[in-house]
Amino acid sequence: MKLSLITTIGVAALLGLASCNKQYDVKVEESQTNGTAGSGGGAGIGFNWKGTAPMSAKLNGQPWLATQMTVSNAAGLYYNVLGQTDDVILSVSIPANAKAGQVFAMPAPSGTSLVLPVAVTMGTSGSLKVTVNNASTLEGYFFSTVKTVAGTGTVDTTIRISEGYFKVNK
Repeated sequence: MKLSLITTIGVAALLGLASCNKQYDVKVEESQTNGTAGSGGGAGIGFNWKGTAPMSAKLNGQPWLATQMTVSNAAGLYYNVLGQTDDVILSVSIPANAKAGQVFAMPAPSGTSLVLPVAVTMGTSGSLKVTVNNASTLEGYFFSTVKTVAGTGTVDTTIRISEGYFKVNK
């Protein structure tokens, strides 16, 4: 099922705008940096995995790789990185002034959303680590738990996004 990219960008933009005024680092637990199982903000992993550019992740443990990418800049406040396959759109919002090494909490000031054939979901928890943010490249790692947005799906859905990675040209 093809999904409307414009609708998804709108949902992701709302997520990003809601998070722009709370840009701060979060403390990273030791378990989030060494990949100890059963930790990492509930995702069971840390920030030391390898990903596949332009965007990859595990959705409830199943590998997912974007086949199409869009990167947008919302008035210099945040970047929105959207990866898409035929039936899934994964979006990550990153504060525009993020520096390499910074870790941000989800759902604010960074965030995730996931659009499925049966539901639109928004992140309820997680973290994002930026590894590169320069004039040409944006790269980072993330994990998140997303849940159905009220009124947007046929079923209540909770999905754990783990081992998330993106590396895109701005």
